[in-house]
Amino acid sequence: PAGCGGFIGCFRDLKLNAVPAGNPVYSQGVVPCFQNPLQPGAYFSGQGGHMETDDSLVLGRDLEIQLEVRPASDSGLLLYAGTSSDQFLSLVLSQGEVIVSVNSGKGEFSTSLMPEKPLCNRRWHTITAVKRNNVLQLFVDGTSEQNMGPKRSHSAETKATVYLGGAPSDFLVAKHPDGFPAFHGCFRHVSINRRPVVLSKPHSVQGAVGTQGCPHM
Repeated sequence: PAGCGGFIGCFRDLKLNAVPAGNPVYSQGVVPCFQNPLQPGAYFSGQGGHMETDDSLVLGRDLEIQLEVRPASDSGLLLYAGTSSDQFLSLVLSQGEVIVSVNSGKGEFSTSLMPEKPLCNRRWHTITAVKRNNVLQLFVDGTSEQNMGPKRSHSAETKATVYLGGAPSDFLVAKHPDGFPAFHGCFRHVSINRRPVVLSKPHSVQGAVGTQGCPHM
């Protein structure tokens, strides 16, 4: 009925007219079933998918993004916001290295940090990206790096939608060609400009993303 949520639970051994249904051709917001209780957060199964938040970013302004993440692999697109190839922000995990890149129309600049210990160690890690004027700072747990970008001047005030765990397939994700690994792992306590993102109630979900909690990986 209208106003009711979708089914929450598990199916197995589905048959249609006594014939096994096999793998689905299309799924949205569907993840594998887990026996143990889930922890708070959102789960990305690595099979592709993303979450659109209710927040937006004006890339030419100062901004702050913070998230707690528990990756299950060493590469994946953590966060993306953009309107074109010269108006974007991306936060990426690439072979264990965390990279934040920004272009507000005056040229791209980025900073990166390679943690001493791998982030995919079944523990939660805090990643913070801060842009103040033309200084871009990246914090991973207790370590930080920063870089200087183009001096800020008048730029477009276009709002860019924020996506977690990936981005729509028709978006140009800067520097990352088609086939860049889908994020596999969990998010919790995400905030955009110090405003908490309600992961259990995103604006929309595409693909294998679970909003009801994180498994014990």
